[in-house]
Amino acid sequence: TKVTTLPSYLRIFASLQTILINLIVMKNIKPKKIKFESNLKYSYLEQFPNNKNFEIPCWQNENRNSKEILIMINGFLEGVLNVPIEEEIKRQKKINIHLRRYDSIANELLKKNIVSVLMPLPFHFGRGEDFSSRAPIERLMEDGSNLYFGGFDQIIQDVNDLISRIKNNPHEFGLDKKEKNIKFHMLGYSIGGVSAMGCVLKLEHDFKSMNILLSSWNLNAISSDAMHELFQPTFQLGRNEWEKIKSDLDDADIIDPEFNFLWKGEESQDFPLRDKLENKVSKILFINGNHDSLFTQEMATQRAKYLTDKEFDNVTFLFVHSNHLGLGQQGRTMIPKFIATFIDG
Repeated sequence: TKVTTLPSYLRIFASLQTILINLIVMKNIKPKKIKFESNLKYSYLEQFPNNKNFEIPCWQNENRNSKEILIMINGFLEGVLNVPIEEEIKRQKKINIHLRRYDSIANELLKKNIVSVLMPLPFHFGRGEDFSSRAPIERLMEDGSNLYFGGFDQIIQDVNDLISRIKNNPHEFGLDKKEKNIKFHMLGYSIGGVSAMGCVLKLEHDFKSMNILLSSWNLNAISSDAMHELFQPTFQLGRNEWEKIKSDLDDADIIDPEFNFLWKGEESQDFPLRDKLENKVSKILFINGNHDSLFTQEMATQRAKYLTDKEFDNVTFLFVHSNHLGLGQQGRTMIPKFIATFIDG
């Protein structure tokens, strides 16, 4: 057998070429912006035009032949900026920083030919006329029940409309236009995790998976001290503000079994959890942070016991070395890989 050796300069060129190809493959795909018009359920939101007409980021491959899509809902105060709208370049740079969590997850899924789209909460990621960093908090201080009307009921309506639009025009979202049985996945981070659970519980759609990141039900149990420590320094949302929001929500006497379960963690005759979830979602992933000060390890353990006692056999619990922001090494790199592996598995 004859062995041929390349000249050294050709070997160097070949090595550089391989590195360049790998860099191209590894380079994150930036999201496409898709115009979306929200069917606003509450006239109150009409005064903020960008809450009705806004753009949603969608991560898709050029071949547009995917058969699955992940719908993500962001967490509280993500994508909330204090940069004036006219400073477009600076503003877009900050939005891109806030999108990193979802960009990382979406790009891991693209490796498995699964596309993703982010549906922002009202007043987040530019979805609102008021670009003040306190815009969502100002709405909640007007009345804490806006947490339900905007952060739960309205976003569920938006996701429902988004799913209908995806089914009617899958190619726009990077899906195979001939595919009749698109697989839908849901993901939510923090308060967005509560909204994602609400979508799965309330909507007349089937989901392949539900992925809840650093979140849980029983929002009412979140410590006022933890809220103060996390949000007071930057957003002036402290103990008194959180207590007011909770009081307003209790006074509103909201008749919504799904929300009341997620808010108080109390199952009622009107809300049998197992019946609600049965045949609605194939598998469920909860990713919990060992150092999460809002959705604590104790809350996560109680939830795991609750679902185990209910004999749910399609739930996976994963505890990671992370605080609530999830911005450490595991949050930036490992959590997206965990989610992608679970969804594709």
